[in-house]
Amino acid sequence: MRYRSCVALAAAIAAFPVLSEGQTLIGRASVIDGDTIEIRSERVRLSAIDAPESSQTCSDSGGREYRCGQQAALALSDFIGSQNVRCEVAARDRFKRAIGECYMGQVSVNAWMIRNGWALPYVQFGGRKHLAGAAEARRERRGVWQGEFVAPWDFRSANRGRSSAEGVELSNRRPNDPGVMTCDDLRRAGRAPAQLGSPEYRASMDRDRDGVACE
Repeated sequence: MRYRSCVALAAAIAAFPVLSEGQTLIGRASVIDGDTIEIRSERVRLSAIDAPESSQTCSDSGGREYRCGQQAALALSDFIGSQNVRCEVAARDRFKRAIGECYMGQVSVNAWMIRNGWALPYVQFGGRKHLAGAAEARRERRGVWQGEFVAPWDFRSANRGRSSAEGVELSNRRPNDPGVMTCDDLRRAGRAPAQLGSPEYRASMDRDRDGVACE
């Protein structure tokens, strides 16, 4: 009995790998926000880019306010779809998320977000390589470049200590939570519907794109 228990425990641990620098994670991804995905219960922060925060708003070309943080997450979700994503882990951040470059085939997801204007180069963390892609997005007025916006790092700084950007980042940190991956799981747990910015929210489960998943 003790032997069988040990085998079962080992199998469970293997199902939730602890990634270190230089390792690769492959699988179907859920979108947490515009620069964070989750694969097999492992949070991965897309390296060298910074997308608008979940609660952040911007102005479009007509000066109308829209939820650019939500739109960034939805754009990422639409791009990934149900395809497998491969992430090359380089490090971990202070929220214990893996940090790395992620790919669909040979296409960099990180670079795609930059070129389509839904993220900015995080120059202080290796983003200089994305400056040309950002210049293209700005020239073509894609994504947030269609109007006016505040850089995500400035938005976080302005809201530090309040329950907006920094609070959303902290609420996404769930090191002891195996993850709720489907609407059925949320409903059984009594945690549906899930609002944008909550730990349970996934852009891929927000079918009508109104900021509320599993309605």
